[in-house]
Amino acid sequence: MHFDYPRCVEPLPLAVTELADRLGSLPWLSDLLVAGSLATGDHLPGVSDLDLVAVVAGPVDETRTAQLVAMHAELDHAAAAGADLGCVYVDERNLLDADALHPTWTHGALTRRILSGITRAELVRHGFQVIGRSPADLLPPMSDDEIRAAARAELCGYWAWAV
Repeated sequence: MHFDYPRCVEPLPLAVTELADRLGSLPWLSDLLVAGSLATGDHLPGVSDLDLVAVVAGPVDETRTAQLVAMHAELDHAAAAGADLGCVYVDERNLLDADALHPTWTHGALTRRILSGITRAELVRHGFQVIGRSPADLLPPMSDDEIRAAARAELCGYWAWAV
């Protein structure tokens, strides 16, 4: 399957295009979105990670989980080697639920995480689609105050724990 990738970032990293090609064959995937430094324009290959969000129809059950794990493991040893490719898989029904946990491929493993306020802000302010709809068609806009609150939540939550 071939996609006409956006001209926001040219060219898109091979890890992103390879993931898009594989995900595009899954009938339950509707959208693949770019967040993080690749969306904001300050991505440094070999330094920055790749933050993606996939919107799916229905929950990621055992069968879907097995497909995603195999796909990501293969990519991590080939086109995405060294790229630190991460992707949150969000059931569209839970897209607006800030507390919902979603299957997330990160650092070579599948875990469950929220779609953070910072990622949401990156998507609505700078993100773009590789497959499907634009982030602005999927997520509501965020005010500056909402973004500041998301940053505080991340610093006092995840990053305080991680440090």
